[in-house]
Amino acid sequence: MDTQKLNGQENLNNIFLSPHFDDICFSLGALAYSQQQGHLVNVFTVSNYVTEHFHQNTNAYSVQDVTKIRSEEDAQFSKMCGLVGHNLAMKESPVLGIHPFDLTNLDSHILAIESELISYVLKLQNHNQNNLLYCPMGIGGHRDHQVILGAVIKNIDDLIKKMSILFYFDLPYSSNVQALEDGLANFQKLVKKHIFSTYAKELDEKERALKLKMIGFYQSQIFNPINPSHFTVGHQSEGAKMCEMLVKIMPK
Repeated sequence: MDTQKLNGQENLNNIFLSPHFDDICFSLGALAYSQQQGHLVNVFTVSNYVTEHFHQNTNAYSVQDVTKIRSEEDAQFSKMCGLVGHNLAMKESPVLGIHPFDLTNLDSHILAIESELISYVLKLQNHNQNNLLYCPMGIGGHRDHQVILGAVIKNIDDLIKKMSILFYFDLPYSSNVQALEDGLANFQKLVKKHIFSTYAKELDEKERALKLKMIGFYQSQIFNPINPSHFTVGHQSEGAKMCEMLVKIMPK
């Protein structure tokens, strides 16, 4: 999957929207590494979540500690992929006292962050380059992913005049077939007035090893040993080849 082919042009400016510090690595790590340029915009970065195993081994629990750890993990990924990191420092849902998969009152949450998020994206566009914006599809139903998706969808008619818009399959959620089907159905409802094309990249052995290495940066969020099947779209079976997928919205 080559973004130059996706866009049909060279001289690209990639803008990756990541709900949390790990989402672009998990979902599009191989693509990001292959490009070696662009902006990584982490949105909901004030965090209190680490795995229980990590917590027991490090005693990291406070919001300040967890946010610092996750930022340092993501910095390794950004450096390896040649990305400029941006931290919007918004509070993730659990820090706000909201369950991460509670989708009630979603519209008010979208409204609360929409202006800041879209304004930031527009500041990152380069008028001398072809701009590509990558947004989560919200597969898996995580509230923070859905909020970013909703904000971009609300502004899509204006954004698409300025840049190409691509929605990526959220991993590891997209490895679950039911979550994938539900997420695609929801996404199709949201973009029903737009035509889109789907792109997929099956990782070769070198790309697979590289992506697993980068996933390993996020020790506060993963379980070891890493199960590669959790990081491929539509598969949770051993031996499934890792892949990354996205859709591109076509201008009217």
